[in-house]
Amino acid sequence: MKVNRLMEIIIILLNKRTVTSKDLAERFEVSQRTIYRDIEELSSAGIPVYMSKGKGGGISLLENYTLDKAILSDDEKNNIIFALETLESTKQLKINNTLEKLKGIFGNSGYVDWVDVDFTYWGDSKEINTRFEEIKSAILKQKILKFKYVNAESIKSDRTVKPYKIIFKGQAWYLWAFCCDKKLARLFKITRMREVKSVNESFERGELSKFFEKIEEHNNINMVKLKLRFNENMFYRIVDYFDEDEILQESEGTYLVTTEFPYNEWVYSYILSYGNGVEVIEPGFIRKAVGERIQGMLKKYNLS
Repeated sequence: MKVNRLMEIIIILLNKRTVTSKDLAERFEVSQRTIYRDIEELSSAGIPVYMSKGKGGGISLLENYTLDKAILSDDEKNNIIFALETLESTKQLKINNTLEKLKGIFGNSGYVDWVDVDFTYWGDSKEINTRFEEIKSAILKQKILKFKYVNAESIKSDRTVKPYKIIFKGQAWYLWAFCCDKKLARLFKITRMREVKSVNESFERGELSKFFEKIEEHNNINMVKLKLRFNENMFYRIVDYFDEDEILQESEGTYLVTTEFPYNEWVYSYILSYGNGVEVIEPGFIRKAVGERIQGMLKKYNLS
């Protein structure tokens, strides 16, 4: 719509100060003549917009022209921009236009682009973005979600849930949702969700609050305490994953890590990912189970 285009032109000029008619024409997929007419209309409406020729010329606003932006302090404006830029870095939320508009409205409030956060996966695909968008839409519209799920024990199931919140934890995205079958709050890893679709059935978000407001960090998760001894050359990995107070350097150059993990099949695959760079010290049943898995691998490769 023309009104939207005129408004966006103002926002662009507030942010960039000077832009060419060619750039605007390409952005809005109209002719440069149409852009000239738009500028004339803006000028007639009292917007201090003008055009200049020559090198560095183009369409501009008077230098001190801004929209009313006195409601927020500079710190508050910067916090809003930082929060939105962090969300934009997920590549899941389409907020680039929102960011551009707010930066223009806020003007120069001393904001410095001091951090770049990237939550995306290596080889990020369109499919995961589509899945994320479907989940976000269901949360905002309070629609029930259906999907196929694979848990940490590789068990496949069909799930029907009332989506509550998306969270980022432990280098992965999760969905907090109320499972309609189990009548409990559950945490679903988004990369394990398949065929995600919202259905034309609504729910009241407020009715879910009681299930989530008292959920503790490891609720419904069986934790196991581990003692792991890592070879010296594994240090670069353990500092990525464990807190400093969980790591003890031993006299032989090895590292003893004392930590807690959720107890499921994942803990074995994680330990085995270190190859011969780790030894399970405690508990005994996990040490034995890891040894049995190693024996199975040796047998598979005819090395036992």
